[in-house]
Amino acid sequence: MPEVLSNPGTQYRVRIGFDQTWEELHLDVVGLAELDTAVLGPSPATYTYADVSDDVISVEISRGRSRTTDPTRAGSCALRLLDMSRAYDPENTIGPYYGDIVKGRPVIVDFRKTHNHWHELFSGYIEQIAYRMEHGGYQVAEFVATDALASLARQALQADTTYTAEVTGARIEAILTSATLQGGTNIDTGTVNVVARTEPEGATILDLLNNVAAAEGGELYVAADGTLTFRQRYSNANPVSTFELTPDLGSVRYSALDLETGAEVYPQVNVTDSTGALQAARNDTTYLDYTGVLTIDAGELLSAEDALALAQYELAIYGSPQTNVRTVEIPVIQEISAHVHDLLSTDLGDAVQVERQFTVGSPLSLTEWYGVEGIEHRIDRGRHNLTFTLGAKQSSGWMQLNSTVFGTLDQNKLA
Repeated sequence: MPEVLSNPGTQYRVRIGFDQTWEELHLDVVGLAELDTAVLGPSPATYTYADVSDDVISVEISRGRSRTTDPTRAGSCALRLLDMSRAYDPENTIGPYYGDIVKGRPVIVDFRKTHNHWHELFSGYIEQIAYRMEHGGYQVAEFVATDALASLARQALQADTTYTAEVTGARIEAILTSATLQGGTNIDTGTVNVVARTEPEGATILDLLNNVAAAEGGELYVAADGTLTFRQRYSNANPVSTFELTPDLGSVRYSALDLETGAEVYPQVNVTDSTGALQAARNDTTYLDYTGVLTIDAGELLSAEDALALAQYELAIYGSPQTNVRTVEIPVIQEISAHVHDLLSTDLGDAVQVERQFTVGSPLSLTEWYGVEGIEHRIDRGRHNLTFTLGAKQSSGWMQLNSTVFGTLDQNKLA
């Protein structure tokens, strides 16, 4: 599928690393034996990739989470390949990839407009393999790949492990020393200190990482290029973007958006701290009308002060009913060529500006910032639709009295 018909000037590239080359282990050789990092075993660079683009029928990519308060799930990529020659049939003994059509092989999906550089839309590893045969010899190979979060969900601590008191980014790094991770990392320092704690044997690596991200109030995900990424709490406090999503051609044009009113309202946020004491923040104005309570389970990592600060931070986002843009669908068409780099470089945790325009009523336009919580690509020979799932409006850091997060005058939290 080198070009989508409705999107002239585009190129799509899908590569699968069927052939694997093993390298000998050499001690103290950078890239081969860095035993003090979380990269063990062969990396994607040790694979020879087959370009299967011409056989692609469709690609569906889903990354991120459906709600801001949920843990980030493993990203997935579903590929459907036309296979009239049985090249991708794992039982074809004379096929070019016989013996190598197995789980764990890397998959990379790239996209570019003419004369622009390639943008990775997904990087992961084959999780499921299926084959469909229909009357008349029509044959389709189906692969589902998942990103590195799926692998981390299958890994666990091999013994009770004690972690020292440290900032959240350092705790992420410490947990990763017990993991086998293919691909790089991009870990923010973090803004919150987590307490010393012994995690039990059998604790799942991904659960431990998600708990740290929840204690930070930040983001944990695998980026489109396969990089495990941790973003700290204030990344979107004062967002900056070089484009906005609009219903016209002034910037990046969207085809449709969905709105929700009061769908995520939590007038009380509960966090139980490391001593077992409940730290709660409440919006008394909305509490009687909205009974939702947001309970954050990562408080065992936090002191009483930090647990209360986290509760106040989340309350500032979810404490009042708002009308929020839920999803934005963008047809990746020729008109966005001037903004394609901005659009396709937007990843989970980034802030985007969404403009709504009206012909009647007041106001006649609204422009608001949102955090990107989910990204979907649906690509076939007739279309390429990109959908952002957006989180609640991002706070701009306005001062709030009695808040340890937004009322601290010796920090730059005033909008």
